[in-house]
Amino acid sequence: MIWTYFPVSTLPTPNEIVWCRFPHHDSLGNPGPYARPGLVRNTGYDAAGNPAVELVYGTTKLKMQERRLDFFVTKQSEMDACGLYRATRFDLDEIHWLPWADEWFETRPGYTSPIIGKLSYYGIQALQTTIELRRALRAVAEARRRAAARRPKSGKQKKPERKKPSEPPASS
Repeated sequence: MIWTYFPVSTLPTPNEIVWCRFPHHDSLGNPGPYARPGLVRNTGYDAAGNPAVELVYGTTKLKMQERRLDFFVTKQSEMDACGLYRATRFDLDEIHWLPWADEWFETRPGYTSPIIGKLSYYGIQALQTTIELRRALRAVAEARRRAAARRPKSGKQKKPERKKPSEPPASS
């Protein structure tokens, strides 16, 4: 599909919030039906040299108990800095590269571009802490998986066979 790319000079920077049409799982190559917030993780270029943005999916469905290891923007001051009008969860399991193009991003009323805000210093630190915690928990889970794979199938470890005591030498 041919996209209407924005100028490279307008690419957002990491930790900015943009208004985007994040794709649905069943249609990753096409813009979603409506715009939502996206957290910029990185920017770059596709194979043809067109600008692209790596985004984290944003939603106002917080699910704080079920999705504890996602990134949440809930403090009013942080929401204001990010240009968010409601508390938002950024799903760190839903990250995709999207074309930096008009079909994928929307300019909200009162803004001059799809960029609506940026994480504060506090927000960036909280995001980094969340990402580090996720990495550490994955490393622990992987170590446990490897340890379980090395255990015998029966679940019980075999005891080493005891050697019978040697008989004393025969006297003559």
